Amino acid sequence: MDLVTHDLAKFARLLLRPNGYVLEQLLSPLVVHTTQVHAELADLVPGLLTSHHADHYQGFAATQWKLFARTGERKPLLYTFRVLLTGIHLMRTGQLLADLPTLAEQENAPGYLNDLIAAKARAEHLALNQLDLPPGQDRLSADIRSLRTRLDAARAGTHLPAEPTAGPAVNDLVVRARLAHDHQLFSALVSGTAMEVARRTTREREVFAEIDAEIDRLESEPVDAGSPAGHRRHHR
Repeated sequence: MDLVTHDLAKFARLLLRPNGYVLEQLLSPLVVHTTQVHAELADLVPGLLTSHHADHYQGFAATQWKLFARTGERKPLLYTFRVLLTGIHLMRTGQLLADLPTLAEQENAPGYLNDLIAAKARAEHLALNQLDLPPGQDRLSADIRSLRTRLDAARAGTHLPAEPTAGPAVNDLVVRARLAHDHQLFSALVSGTAMEVARRTTREREVFAEIDAEIDRLESEPVDAGSPAGHRRHHR
């Protein structure tokens, strides 16, 4: 399992850029733990979507296509299809969708794509040529070029703005979250300091009580005044 974490301010800056990766993180259906800040950020997503996100998905697709050309594995091939279809769907509907089977159905993907998805579920890193009837390289290249063209066309006709409109709201959320965190931290520190003082004071009283009890015990014992103990006791 990979774990990626971001400071809230950095994550907010990434959201305000045409970065589909962080948007997909924010809207992922796989949630282990959530907060009110997470929910508020997700509510702001419509104001974060722009036509420039098409560039992100074109670039991501190019990277994955090169990886497929080098390795021949199905995983980067499916990534190439997925991000192009995500970009097309986003430009066309204004909705971010990252589920490949759903995208294949809604965006008129090549018919063999479902077979590739099923094969990946059985063995993620096997090469394409290990399929019974794999699509040929010429067919794949033509389909990827077609999807790239469709993404360009979808961007040209999208209703999404060129710049995000939720910038002030994101900034306000970050400031409020930071102030709330600082207040909680300060309260915890103050509470912790008070508890530590109380703990030390209590322990000191207990130690002095133990010392007094030991002195009383020693003074109650009969001891020869000429002995070293008696001498020390008389000069305590």
